Amino acid sequence: MTTLDVLLLQCVARGGPVLNITPGKPPWICVQGRVRELNATPVTPEDAQEMIYAMLSDAEKVQLEQEEHLKFDYEIKDVKGGPLTFRVYVYLSKGMLFATFRNSEPPPPAAQEPPTDPLPGWWGDFWRRGAGGSPRDRGGGAPVPAPVGPAVPVRWGRDAKPIPREGESDDNPAAQ
Repeated sequence: MTTLDVLLLQCVARGGPVLNITPGKPPWICVQGRVRELNATPVTPEDAQEMIYAMLSDAEKVQLEQEEHLKFDYEIKDVKGGPLTFRVYVYLSKGMLFATFRNSEPPPPAAQEPPTDPLPGWWGDFWRRGAGGSPRDRGGGAPVPAPVGPAVPVRWGRDAKPIPREGESDDNPAAQ
């Protein structure tokens, strides 16, 4: 197993989808937006060229030197013996080779604990407190919308019944 294969396996083990080989710096990966160095030994331009040329055929080496960049897939075996495929971007700049290895099959997401609050954040506060923002005596809940439709004035008192509209009599014709 070459040094490059070991670096790629370390990249996958640490959860990084991308490995970067930059001459003068240690190999580094990006995990959740943060740069992590894999080891403290910087890669020399000669080491970078040796690692990258070990993957290439003679035709690909000629193409890289002519076009100064190359894209291809590189496959290794993971710890369990399954294939790991990386999309490789190699480019030549200032006489040095740089490479980026992108894992084409990112690892499955880590299992997360379900949140204790079913509605986190401001929406949960709105739901529990209601639209007015004050706590309710009944323990929260959704704000209840007002009934929609025409308002019907009502008489208050013993004989509570709707006030007739214009053109209607006080007696209910359906009851007669």
